[in-house]
Amino acid sequence: MRGNLSTPPIIISRSTRKMTIQTIIALLVAVFASYSIATDGPKAWNIIVALASTIGAASFAYQLVRPDMIRIDANGVYWKSIRKAWHRRWPEISHFELVRIRFSTFCGIVLSTERPTAFERLAEGMTGVHGMFDGGWEISAAELLALLSDAKDFWGKHNVGNANLQDVK
Repeated sequence: MRGNLSTPPIIISRSTRKMTIQTIIALLVAVFASYSIATDGPKAWNIIVALASTIGAASFAYQLVRPDMIRIDANGVYWKSIRKAWHRRWPEISHFELVRIRFSTFCGIVLSTERPTAFERLAEGMTGVHGMFDGGWEISAAELLALLSDAKDFWGKHNVGNANLQDVK
């Protein structure tokens, strides 16, 4: 993690260690599935597992080179992932809360908007929040929640959310 409230922006990246472990596991599954195809012949299940784990390994390896990141600054929260980029200004955010799904804990976001998107309404119905940051960050969900809440309190109350957006690299 780089930066803090007094020296923004705060940048949180994916955990390199977690991404490396996930890449190795996905590669091992791909190798074993490919070996099974080679010895037992092509079966639908083996082919699906081999393809899915190969795609997973490639995705995890890509994230080692260009990791997902969360940027927190006076403008709000910016999240860049392998699939998309997402930004919310502080006035759009009501609060953050922890969400438990089975054995995992995530940092959820509750928006203050009166017109959530269809996906946000669906997410709220399933989890109680409009969206959430997935796992695998270099800090825990509870630490991310505390940091985001502190940032919202600091920058949201100081009405600095109208600063110019800067390019995120």
